[in-house]
Amino acid sequence: MNYSIIFFPGMIFHELSHLIACLLVGVKVKKVKFFGLSEAYVVHEKANALKSVIITLAPFILGNAIAFYFLSFSFRLLFFSDISGFFFLWLGLSFLYYCFPSDHDASNTFNAFKEFYSNNLVKGNLIVKLLLVISIPFVFFPLFIILGLLILFNFSRLIRLFWVVFIFALVFNEPIAFEILDFFAFLFNGIGTFLFG
Repeated sequence: MNYSIIFFPGMIFHELSHLIACLLVGVKVKKVKFFGLSEAYVVHEKANALKSVIITLAPFILGNAIAFYFLSFSFRLLFFSDISGFFFLWLGLSFLYYCFPSDHDASNTFNAFKEFYSNNLVKGNLIVKLLLVISIPFVFFPLFIILGLLILFNFSRLIRLFWVVFIFALVFNEPIAFEILDFFAFLFNGIGTFLFG
């Protein structure tokens, strides 16, 4: 099944989010492909660490926020037997399915941070070097973990579908969403205990 055809609005919005983020932070865009059966992309000039994070996370933040609104709106329409609610339901699910950063997006951000730390640890004064070293466990490592988790969602259709179901349940029925979350936390905890003791 080619999800890019079924959920093409999500793919287009993902790239549009990158484009908007680039324009907002002042990073020059070189080339854009909003839709493709195998890939879509926004090619931009090299961005510094902070701008790179904004560009990478834009589809996730905007996609989830707008999808949440579309899903809520679709439920209201469908409650009053307005079939246009199915259109907004489809849009919301599409945006959720394609909200995760690609490995290329995450790689850009990781490399920008790595370059930022290496340059400033070499060229910075002693106080800057000390502050950067102290910030590594609080900034660099958490960013690395978050990007890794988001890439995991991007590569696994099953986990991505879990996210879609979770947000769908959160909009429709908050207690059910948290039961789903508790179930997966229990499942991952059990797998972790089995693998690592």
